Amino acid sequence: MLIDDFQNSFDRKSIQDDLKQAEEERLEIVKKFPLKDFAQLSLERYAYGLDDSQNSFSWALENGTKKLALLANHGSQAFKIYFRKKDNRWWYEGDFENEQKAWESIRQIYLDAFALAKLQRWNEIDKLHTSRHGPNALLKALICYFPHEFLPVTSTSHIKHFLISLGVVDFDGRAQNIVNINKLLLFKLKRHPVFENWTTGELARLLYAWSPPSKDVQDEEDIEETSADIDDAIYQKIAQALEHKGQVILFGPPGTGKTFTAENFARRFLKDQQQASPTSESTTQSWLVVSNYQNRSWDALFSEGKVVFRDGKLKANFKAAQTGDLVFGYTSAPKLKIEAIARISRPMFMDENNIHCIELEPVMRIKSGVSFEDFQKNKVLKKSESMQSNMRGTMFKLTTPEADTLRTLLLKKEPALSEVLQNSATAKPGSKITRLTFHPSYSYEDFIEGFRPDPTISNNLVLRLKDGIFKRICKEADANRNQRYLILIDEINRANVAKVFGEVITIIEKDKRGVSVELPQSNSELRVPPNVFVIGTMNTSDRSIKLFDIALRRRFSFIEMQPNPNLLTTSRLKEIDLANLLRHLNKSLIKSGHRDKQIGHSFFMEDGQPIHDIQSFARQFRQDVLPLLQEYCYDRNSDLANFVGHELVDIENDCLREDKIADDTKLASSLAKLIATSTQHDA
Repeated sequence: MLIDDFQNSFDRKSIQDDLKQAEEERLEIVKKFPLKDFAQLSLERYAYGLDDSQNSFSWALENGTKKLALLANHGSQAFKIYFRKKDNRWWYEGDFENEQKAWESIRQIYLDAFALAKLQRWNEIDKLHTSRHGPNALLKALICYFPHEFLPVTSTSHIKHFLISLGVVDFDGRAQNIVNINKLLLFKLKRHPVFENWTTGELARLLYAWSPPSKDVQDEEDIEETSADIDDAIYQKIAQALEHKGQVILFGPPGTGKTFTAENFARRFLKDQQQASPTSESTTQSWLVVSNYQNRSWDALFSEGKVVFRDGKLKANFKAAQTGDLVFGYTSAPKLKIEAIARISRPMFMDENNIHCIELEPVMRIKSGVSFEDFQKNKVLKKSESMQSNMRGTMFKLTTPEADTLRTLLLKKEPALSEVLQNSATAKPGSKITRLTFHPSYSYEDFIEGFRPDPTISNNLVLRLKDGIFKRICKEADANRNQRYLILIDEINRANVAKVFGEVITIIEKDKRGVSVELPQSNSELRVPPNVFVIGTMNTSDRSIKLFDIALRRRFSFIEMQPNPNLLTTSRLKEIDLANLLRHLNKSLIKSGHRDKQIGHSFFMEDGQPIHDIQSFARQFRQDVLPLLQEYCYDRNSDLANFVGHELVDIENDCLREDKIADDTKLASSLAKLIATSTQHDA
């Protein structure tokens, strides 16, 4: 539905309370951090990481204005400087003498941006940044101080999504200039007379109701960047497993850092890919390939999974085509229209008759394709190489404006193509990360496809066939082969994995990537492209990998994550040796047959570092470790005494000694005695 038509059914009154709260948040920022005083704002009042962080500008901008706009690229690095408690130092970009010099430079960026905004010199604001850190936070600050000049949308990917939905596919080189494209989106909306009196907040909420971006996939620019600490050995181990099978499961007892490792692997994997890719934007080359109607090449493409074309008059085009290039499949008379989207799966090669050929693989069928008449009428397409030859030939090159124009026309005729075509318009080498958590009720319908209730304009519910998360990712990845797509599935063993994956479990195998299966509900074809990777985590205290059926186990690589007491040796806690406590607990658990239920090192860590004070240790032990051990013992206190000692368990009365457990010092002292006794016994 066109946005002009959609707004007729959009209830502006229903969002007024939400907008009121957003305005209250904005005014609170302006009150606490007046624009006129920003030049004197101190580093301590600005930055994350100090004890008083919740009163900082960074905290207020990210957490105090969530109704106004969620901050994309959130995290400490989004603000360009913060205090890192992990190693007790300031983090900032650039070669500055100290943190104060760095802060003065960052503050000046804000001041310059505010000055340019007052002068309405929008194009110059994006030039203030020399890195990918900071522009989203700066845009949100501008939204707070200049609310009528910007849409409250801080995600570059969301803004591009809305522009494409409005039919704007050529950003004129502005795709990474977030302030510029935010203003472009606002300008495009304000050109519609019906929106003349709408506020920026109303327009933003209309956009998200009209054309909601995917909630599952985040662009690399929207992913929080942290220190991404991960041991080189485990990084290489996971990377090799993904290269070998395409999917890997990190398994182990609770608290062994499985999710932490998966997240940090993904960020480093992303960073390595970005560094290996060209820094300048690049778009995939697009081609138009003509099929003779009698040959039925496009039918063969989808039925057989590939089709071969021999070179024609323009042999140079065959030589220039590369793997992954996008192909628009045109059928000659009598149909005279685009009928397929494909990709080049094998660039030019010689067949058995020594004729130059290319091989194509399918992406999507097109029902309402762009016709020959559409080409003739369009001022851009009528000048294309294909029209100059009157569509007589095999393979024609499409320039970027021609390809973008063809995308726009196809999207207008068939909006369902958006998942394939939207990102191709501005595709650049990079990565995307999707985070999921499986649970017992997670289903095939959630993951692949299924009928789901969908509200209508009249607020009734109807069942519609909808693509699941994995299917949407595969379709997008298929259209963007120069990007890596990572799917992180936490608690993968809590769902029925075989049922959730369904028939797709066959085609995720590395040697079957690109082979399609027909889905039973939609009768559409799905394949898993080679640029999709899956990393799952599973807690072996819930379910052992031995319970995975063989068909599943051979399709995943498995990497065990074990407790690592050595990570606790740097603790400054004097009352108890954390590393030896962990060794004792896990040795006792293994002896009692609970190898899969050991205690992970992260139970004694905070913010990635070992616990250093007795209060934090006692709290962690009482609230996390002890309840877990009680669960393993099924409330049999006699068994529990083998783990935590008789000083904390009264076996005679079958209860815990709450007086000692509640006292931080007595708890630590009792456990220290237990460790000493255990060590002497082992010796």
